Amino acid sequence: MNLEYWESLKTPPPGAKKEITGGRLKGMTQICPQWRYMAMTEVFGPVGIGWKFNILSKEVLDAVDIPDKGVTKVVFLGVELYIKVDGEWSEPIIGFGGADYVVNEKYGLHTNTEAYKMALTDALGSAMKLVGVAADVYFGSMNDSKHNDVYIDYATQRKCRDLFDQVKDGLNAEQANWCMDMMKRHQYRDVIEYLNGGSK
Repeated sequence: MNLEYWESLKTPPPGAKKEITGGRLKGMTQICPQWRYMAMTEVFGPVGIGWKFNILSKEVLDAVDIPDKGVTKVVFLGVELYIKVDGEWSEPIIGFGGADYVVNEKYGLHTNTEAYKMALTDALGSAMKLVGVAADVYFGSMNDSKHNDVYIDYATQRKCRDLFDQVKDGLNAEQANWCMDMMKRHQYRDVIEYLNGGSK
């Protein structure tokens, strides 16, 4: 009984998953947000009737100060997700998500006009996984640990990548390989600490 909803929501169909084939997230699996919403609707009912959400918090934070260009920014949203069970609304289910807002591109800083939508999608995905949405992917039962949703501490990731780019020419092969392996596993804070004088 306790796993009734979890079992109904845990397995996304093949068409709802897409492997990322390029960029910094290469090899990871992205879960289609629209499938999440459809799955919630199938189990609980239409949005606003069987499930709903509120915006809990919104922050825009400085990320990386790039010399001669300016400061990149990230946006973070918090949401409260509610589900209706036996005619009663649940307690709030909390989720947080983020996205790059002002990004550094080839010709300078650029504003991502999709940032708030992306952060909301990220936050809803974070909350929905607590009730079992796409749990098989998060749990690692679909192949291996590389199959994770795209949920990243964007500010820490960008800081780590930029720091690594600045110092990589001074690293030996073993050090560089360790840093790259840790970044693939999203251990960005460990890499930052190491590059700032810590030890691995």
